[in-house]
Amino acid sequence: MIKYLQQYIDDPWTLRLIRKFLTSGVLDHGLFAKSEKGTPQGGPLSPILANIYLNELDKELTRRGHHFVRYADDCNIYVKSQRAGERVMRSITQFLEKRLKVKVNPDKTKVGSPLRLKFLGFSLGVDHNGAYARPAKQSQQRVKKALRLLTKRNRGISLTRMFEEIHRKMRGWLQYYSIGKLTDFIQRLDKWLRARIRQYIWKQWKKLKTKVTNL
Repeated sequence: MIKYLQQYIDDPWTLRLIRKFLTSGVLDHGLFAKSEKGTPQGGPLSPILANIYLNELDKELTRRGHHFVRYADDCNIYVKSQRAGERVMRSITQFLEKRLKVKVNPDKTKVGSPLRLKFLGFSLGVDHNGAYARPAKQSQQRVKKALRLLTKRNRGISLTRMFEEIHRKMRGWLQYYSIGKLTDFIQRLDKWLRARIRQYIWKQWKKLKTKVTNL
């Protein structure tokens, strides 16, 4: 990595700082572990270094005329058929491992329909207007799980606080997925969430008299 960066960075101080970052080690469940190779996962510098190093991959894919999209080390390459996909996967894997010395994880590398695969939390759908992005099924399940925890009937917090927590969660989620098609999922989620909130309110009205009065 450092040898590659030296082609673009001629400032020794910056290179020393990057080297310290790469060799500083990580905390794993409170235990210190040395960094023997790669970049620390989750570190703020890791995506930048990945983009610099994998710039050669972008050039190679462009040279071959492939359509692709990449974010850090997550990359999708689009071809016309399953057979072409398998051929490209073999050749690009060879390029990464032999030319760039990058180990490709076979468990996370596959050929499949873009309608079934996910990328950065998104999947693709198709309607009469063409292809569109949408939150992947796993992304929908995760936000629903988070909302289920926020609306547990035994939490014992005020509705005001619960609404604030729901708002914070959904504001970030909606901002991220706003480029996708959300209407159908949001309508279903809204109906489900309203039912959860009604159940929470019903549990707060512990006495039968209170329930009758408020109804």
